[in-house]
Amino acid sequence: MTLSPSQPAPPPLPKVRRRRLGIRLSQPAFHRLRQYAAAKGRNASAIIDELVLGNLDTGGARHAESAPLSPVDRLVAAIDEDRAARASEIRTIRGELHDVLGAVELLSEAFGRFVGYWFATGPEPPKDPAVRAALIRDTELFFDAFARSVIDHFQRGHRFVPADPKADSLRAPPSRDGRPPGRGGGTL
Repeated sequence: MTLSPSQPAPPPLPKVRRRRLGIRLSQPAFHRLRQYAAAKGRNASAIIDELVLGNLDTGGARHAESAPLSPVDRLVAAIDEDRAARASEIRTIRGELHDVLGAVELLSEAFGRFVGYWFATGPEPPKDPAVRAALIRDTELFFDAFARSVIDHFQRGHRFVPADPKADSLRAPPSRDGRPPGRGGGTL
């Protein structure tokens, strides 16, 4: 179409402003959308735009219970299922991580208090090297037995979780000379 100098130019077509919307799709939903767009020879964004407008125009409601799901309904259902699955996985991982960290914290605290109490109240180590070596050997055997009993206890499914983890009722009493627990000075 050629315009003569006396004819005014037609008004330009109004541009449709587009806004970016960041959504995440599951891999299956994204793959199906790309296949559908390729089969129709259209852009995936245009398909989603058309589906959203169509869904909003109909109020987003199906008119009959037996009506097949529209593409938007299938897309929304796939997104909701994917979100629910991810949320469930995250809850499971958080719960397991909480259990592991709680056990590590509990064992660390118990061991630290045991060692602090032992140093604060334990006898002075013997001066004789032979007696000291025998004491070290016996102590190692005692600790191995202690560790095995704790491991057996946990393997049987027993757990110790205090009602109030912030309670300080397990604190060792001060040593005989008044020093606070955990600050003993004996050396082997």
